[in-house]
Amino acid sequence: MDLRLVPPALAVWLSCAVTLMLATRINPTYLLFWCALTALSTVWLVGHRSEYSLVLVAVGVIVGAALASMRVMPLHSALISQTADARATVTVTGVVNSDPIIIHRSSGLDWSTSAATVIPLSVRQLHVRGTTFALALPMTVMTNTQTAKLVPGTVVQVVGRLVPSSPGRNSAAVIRAYDEVIIVRGPPRYQAAAQQLRLQLRENLSEMPEPARELVPGLALGDSSNMGTALSQDMRNSGLSHLIAVSGANVALIIVVMVWITRKFTQRTQLLIAIVSVCAFVVLVRPQPSVMRAATMGIVVLVSRYFRPRSSSLPALACAVLLLVVVDPWLAISYGFALSVFATAGLLLYAETTTKTLTALVPRCPTWLVQAVAVTIVCQIAVMPFLVALGSSLTWASIPANAMAVPLAGFVMGAGLLSALFGLIWDPLGQLLAWCAAIPALVIAQVARTASHISWLQIDWPVGPAGVAGASTIVALLMYELSAWRSRTMGERGTVSLLVLALVFQCLTHQRVSYLTWPPPNWQIVMCDVGQGDSAVIRVGAHSAIVIDTGPVPESVDRCLRDLAINHVPLLVLTHFHADHVGGLTGVLNQRRVGTVLLPPLGEPKFMKSFVNKELERRRIDARPLNYLDRISFNSQDIPIVLDCIWPQRIIRNQGSDANNSSLVLLATVGQFKYLFTGDIEPPAQEALLRLIDLPAVDVLKIAHHGSANQFPEFAWRASPRFVLVSVGADNDYGHPATSALALYQSVGAQIYRTDQSGDIAVVEVENQTTSGLNATGPRTKGLEVATRK
Repeated sequence: MDLRLVPPALAVWLSCAVTLMLATRINPTYLLFWCALTALSTVWLVGHRSEYSLVLVAVGVIVGAALASMRVMPLHSALISQTADARATVTVTGVVNSDPIIIHRSSGLDWSTSAATVIPLSVRQLHVRGTTFALALPMTVMTNTQTAKLVPGTVVQVVGRLVPSSPGRNSAAVIRAYDEVIIVRGPPRYQAAAQQLRLQLRENLSEMPEPARELVPGLALGDSSNMGTALSQDMRNSGLSHLIAVSGANVALIIVVMVWITRKFTQRTQLLIAIVSVCAFVVLVRPQPSVMRAATMGIVVLVSRYFRPRSSSLPALACAVLLLVVVDPWLAISYGFALSVFATAGLLLYAETTTKTLTALVPRCPTWLVQAVAVTIVCQIAVMPFLVALGSSLTWASIPANAMAVPLAGFVMGAGLLSALFGLIWDPLGQLLAWCAAIPALVIAQVARTASHISWLQIDWPVGPAGVAGASTIVALLMYELSAWRSRTMGERGTVSLLVLALVFQCLTHQRVSYLTWPPPNWQIVMCDVGQGDSAVIRVGAHSAIVIDTGPVPESVDRCLRDLAINHVPLLVLTHFHADHVGGLTGVLNQRRVGTVLLPPLGEPKFMKSFVNKELERRRIDARPLNYLDRISFNSQDIPIVLDCIWPQRIIRNQGSDANNSSLVLLATVGQFKYLFTGDIEPPAQEALLRLIDLPAVDVLKIAHHGSANQFPEFAWRASPRFVLVSVGADNDYGHPATSALALYQSVGAQIYRTDQSGDIAVVEVENQTTSGLNATGPRTKGLEVATRK
């Protein structure tokens, strides 16, 4: 096997990635240090060893660092930096690089104004303070106006305020547009034709069932812009999301079809037609990282097979990586690019061996099924470290799901492309072909939905650096075993097989040994870092917990619960229907068994209440209101847990936010300790609550309304907590937490912990201590400590 191109390709890739991260995510001044370090290290290596491969690696490191530096330096132009820091108004003219992205914001309390458009722009001209400058820099346009569908290649003009871009992005600055984007010149003809095909496919699918309308454009063209949140999450949780990222299988199908159609032509003509077809397909589906990798590799393989019929595919992959990173160094830090490359490398190296092994184990199984399972296993293992780094869920259900869905995906792609093409010529034929694509797409959607809801097959893999290191170790061991399998004796094969089966059984039974420092042992509650919102977790068992509120977005609360290894939520309490407390509902519900959901008495805002009710009804989850003075008891692991609802006794109107003042307030008793969860109640509700009950001193208090200035001092004095937890987003627009609120609770002797500064916050039970402080009710055999994630 020819591996000569692999080391230099990896050297260029890694060098580009490190340079870009140092220059954009840490500090631009470190760029020169890294370049000097790589140059000196290379000189030293070449001076001490003269092997040809080592020289290639050294050259690759220098080339990678130089390429990345050339791309990063213009982003820190003095003109752009000074203009952005001044928030100056500018007029820019540029070319749209890719399809605009619609972002649905959920920052509002009722999600009423959530749409924003992000337009990647290659700026050619900038006008500021009466002076016009010629540029060639990437920038990002953000606008809240309803813009027309912009096609890549369109020349536009934008007037707006220039602000600094976030670190780590290929964007010199962000333009916040004041008005609508003005189209100066339309897209090139080939881009307009590609857009017409994409729109034709959508039109042909307009009468199809919703899952088909969402899925067919993604499978055929990589167009997931119309895909709903539920289906997208099902595809991701079942390990099928790679199907809607056009990659090697799609390009291979195009090449095979074109070679078959031109089989009577000369070999040179076949080569040219296949290359032109691949390039046209890239234009049609847009040049995403996986598409560019697959197309480049496909063209390299075609050319190499033309000149060297017996050439290997692995050098073609290395050549594709080298070419793409040289052309666009930003691909070096793209997860999509890395997933595509490593999945392809796994297939080239181990697909054949895995297929033969499975065939030997199950000789009567159909060949197509064995190949589908082998491809799925190899790809999942090859990209496992990246999936862990991305926080994606790992599930055994992805193997049968891919075995069923992958063969259908090729058929959907072919029928979808033909539907778009023939729909322009004769609409009935386009409709017929759309149905041919829709039927298998519906099957794939059902497979994804079923696989994503099989929670007992989910693998609770560790997260963070420990999880990535563990996944990388597993991948390395499996690669070694697959390479050495043929040389193993029958006894050694049996031992390895038993070890693999034991690992699988351990994952399936969820009886895992955790090597993480998070969560800390004996934790009782965790305040999740969900940004500007609330979500608290009360531990009930090893993998079971009560959840109070869900935060604003599903991803944050899902990440928190996965980190805590929670797969069963016997009770979910929603304190009120503001989006920052219920917007992440699906993040709790997905891939977890949820018992009862307790709802607040006031159903406002109505839009959010409707959202919650629809999600619960769709999943057939029991929900009921929680009333004043209701008590709920749990007894798990010899730790009694009691939840008392101490508010609202009545609805307070027109004294602030009605929904905030109607928040459920819970007094939780966990063993010897008391926790007070206050929702977002404001001073009128806090005062009314104190008049109703004799509020006891508590050990831990979740501060009301993210620490806003609206606090009732006597409420803090009566509760006199030892620890105060503030769930708040970093750099939020509300000024939370207010300095006055923090000073109030500091005055009663509380230690304050904030999620924006500390990440997830855990309250931990410790042995052999006596709780002391204003809230102490007598000697205790145990005490509490606070542990933070950061």
